[in-house]
Amino acid sequence: MRFYSAHYSTTRHAQFSVSPMNHIACVLHWQVISTVLKAQAVERQVAFQSHPCRLLTSGMTIDKPLRYEEPAMLVDSHFHLDKVLGRSGYTNWGDLQRDLQGRGHLELAVSFGLHPHVVCNAPSKKLDKHGVLAGLPQCCAIGEVGVDLTTKCHCSPCGDPHECWRTRLRKRLDFLSEALQIARSLGKPVILHYQDYVSGEAAAQTLSTIQMMDMSDHIFHRHCFTGDAQELRQRQKELPHAKFGVTMKSIQDARTVALIQPERLLLATDAPCLPPAPGCRLNHPWNVLSLAKQVAFIRNTQPSLLLKVADANAMDIYGCPQTCHPVDGLQY
Repeated sequence: MRFYSAHYSTTRHAQFSVSPMNHIACVLHWQVISTVLKAQAVERQVAFQSHPCRLLTSGMTIDKPLRYEEPAMLVDSHFHLDKVLGRSGYTNWGDLQRDLQGRGHLELAVSFGLHPHVVCNAPSKKLDKHGVLAGLPQCCAIGEVGVDLTTKCHCSPCGDPHECWRTRLRKRLDFLSEALQIARSLGKPVILHYQDYVSGEAAAQTLSTIQMMDMSDHIFHRHCFTGDAQELRQRQKELPHAKFGVTMKSIQDARTVALIQPERLLLATDAPCLPPAPGCRLNHPWNVLSLAKQVAFIRNTQPSLLLKVADANAMDIYGCPQTCHPVDGLQY
């Protein structure tokens, strides 16, 4: 309490009188606990436990607290490097490209695509350049690409909203088909994005295009999966080699997150586009650690084990060096 008073109070107190009526509330107040923990070493923070038994939302108990038994590598399977650096004021993109090309060991694997939001208004020069960039050795995947039906019409005024909607959909499907063709010819995985207002039309159009091109067996990263348990089972059956990216938005449906097959699970922050928590707009790739803790809690496993599995999945789908060995026995 003296520490809390000295660092976080407007006045310092030498003595404290704690009445029997509120002494437990004083000691267990979350601000007091948080402040005291921040002043401790990492080892003591990890060892902290308030009760020898923890209760999960499922009703199951954990006899020992979840803790890291060994250091784990963190892999964010999807974030927007250009936007992350742009918000930090980074402007020298030429140096960044040389840095990426000149390094022997890459911590970054780069994909090239055009978000469905911008495909309709993208100049033909940018569309043509996509194929060139996708063929670079530094490119490990194509995407994100797909169908997004939440974009509003920017015509002012719009003479025929229905025709405008059909035109935008046609452009997105044309670019998706082109991107799928490039991915097949180069043997690279595809990062899929599809979204609509609960109608399921975007998913249906995307899956129809994939099946029409006979690419159901291709490797896909279903980015920011927010479907329910029924859709998950259907997608795992329709796309046998697809992996599903879990974000902060995905964990709102804990039941579905728990049903994702371990070998198909990916962790992604989608930084800085997706907020890491309600009311918080600042997102960055290292928030993947916080995401891993929450997903581990939902799946009733250790965060270090979940990180190993998800990291191995990400490195496998993108062909990155296996600096972290996969874990045997993925049934958790």
